[in-house]
Amino acid sequence: MTFSYLLYGLTIRLPLPCNFLPQIQTVSSPDVTVDYGPVPKELVGATASNDTWEAGFSWQASPERYLLKGGTRSGRFLVEGGTRVTVHRNANAEDACLLFHLLHPVAAALFRQRGLLVLHASTVHTSAGAIALCGKSLAGKSTTLAALLQNGCEMISDDLTILKLADSSSVETVSGAARIYLWEDAAQGIGLNLTQSIRHPMRRAKAALSLPGEPCRNPAPLKKLYILQPAACEDVTLLRLNGSDKLEALLSCVYGPLLPEEHPGLFPLLSFAARHTDIYRIQRPENHWTVDEIVKRILNG
Repeated sequence: MTFSYLLYGLTIRLPLPCNFLPQIQTVSSPDVTVDYGPVPKELVGATASNDTWEAGFSWQASPERYLLKGGTRSGRFLVEGGTRVTVHRNANAEDACLLFHLLHPVAAALFRQRGLLVLHASTVHTSAGAIALCGKSLAGKSTTLAALLQNGCEMISDDLTILKLADSSSVETVSGAARIYLWEDAAQGIGLNLTQSIRHPMRRAKAALSLPGEPCRNPAPLKKLYILQPAACEDVTLLRLNGSDKLEALLSCVYGPLLPEEHPGLFPLLSFAARHTDIYRIQRPENHWTVDEIVKRILNG
């Protein structure tokens, strides 16, 4: 049995159900097919790799091919040509872990192979357009996203932001999965109760939440990008970037490896996005709660 969904504007057919993606009628020719099958343990001819397991998985990549190893509770995933994913399901695999890997690092590889720009960022839609929130782990991306949703913004995506060329003067984002993961203390800080929440499949101290409001389903032009940085400072500081600093900052937000041989068009898109997006660094104090101040700065422009 298979299930068809909409993910970042594409139709995707899965071999397992997912209750937080928009389901669609089964299509005979989906944009992406995911099937169970044999997957190699190593990627022959890999030109890039990361075996540290820092994010709960390891990967190897070559042009048009990406192999992810997700551990005993998940499986191995082979992404090919931006259209096909083969999954070797481990004996102790759990659907929640498989879906987490499919909708995060595997989805990132799919869209990179399709020539789109993938950022490690959470994105909301505001009255002025889309705003992306980047930063390293624990920078506060998802917490700030949740607080923005409580202030009337619409969710576009959490953790993964897909950018594509819209016209001669802008890039746009497309909607992802309507799910957000928060650490317990962060959720409590913005007044959310986690008692009945589903736990994160890979990090038990996080919870999966459904937040107020409907997600933004239509593509939205990206207007601003904020890079969140915890720092040894006393107050929230906001710095607007210019020139080559914008491109360097945007490069730091890219999700996964950029292989020049895979899609040369990614680099012009990256440069275009840097030129046509306002990019800021937000430094926040490490030792006290500042989410309310950050949200105020973002919404007030």
